[in-house]
Amino acid sequence: MKRVNCRFLSELYELTEILCFDIETTGLDPLNDEILKLSVVDMAGNVLFDELFSTDHKTSWEDATKVNGITPDMVYGCRKFKDATSEIERVFNDAKSIIGYNISSFDLIFLHNNGIDIDAPYMADIMLDWSEVLGIFDPNTKEWSNRRLSELASVFRYEFVAHDSLDDARATIFLAKKVIDLQTFEFLQKRSTQLNLYREIDPSIQFSEDADIPLEEVVDI
Repeated sequence: MKRVNCRFLSELYELTEILCFDIETTGLDPLNDEILKLSVVDMAGNVLFDELFSTDHKTSWEDATKVNGITPDMVYGCRKFKDATSEIERVFNDAKSIIGYNISSFDLIFLHNNGIDIDAPYMADIMLDWSEVLGIFDPNTKEWSNRRLSELASVFRYEFVAHDSLDDARATIFLAKKVIDLQTFEFLQKRSTQLNLYREIDPSIQFSEDADIPLEEVVDI
């Protein structure tokens, strides 16, 4: 599967052919942790899959619960992920391409380790699409830092319940459409070195006088 910019996908496919997905898990280790929830939404906004799963061997995941709010009681009696793989494969088989947030290094690995390999020619990781535009450049590592989904969404005043896979997928679609919106994306790209966009995220960031960009100038574009 080849990673491309989301705008490229929008030029090839209809919105219903581009699927966005997100997962919630018992932890960050794809070899030992388990998938608790999977949500799949197409870019037209249709919910194609949204389900909680019981676990095979994990009995508690307190640290993860603090993040995603999913408790063992909430998944008690739910089917296991392995019992839903055929249905999940059918959902993904209809996709011409997939998108997600940080799926390259997290979600896709979890799916692969649980028997799901998505056979789509292209994928777009919206986190990476935005990293060089709304990330912060580290002159020491020569790399752009990635931003959390909630941070990027707040730039556009998009409100959602973070770490709920369905809400996360919808927020990712919102940000993907901002990538596709050439005017907005190029405006922010030109201003990528002016960190004023993050004043509302991190007040401790230092700004030069000529970097004063009203947030409204971005979100209302």
